[in-house]
Amino acid sequence: MTGQELIKLWELYPEARNLYEQYNSILVEDDRAWKELTGTAEELIRKSNTELYTTVILETVRQLEYLAKRRKAG
Repeated sequence: MTGQELIKLWELYPEARNLYEQYNSILVEDDRAWKELTGTAEELIRKSNTELYTTVILETVRQLEYLAKRRKAG
């Protein structure tokens, strides 16, 4: 999924965008924040009523993981 596709889907699912905005500065070594992030993501997935919404949540988490690893490397 491209970044532009994800941004468009965030318009449909603002909870996923909020998840991204809340955790976009998370660091790899911040265990407490990652536990909170995964808990929030799991809750959103449980509430999900479509496969697309679940995919958007999972892709958002994947993007956050990618950013956190990039920050650590940089």
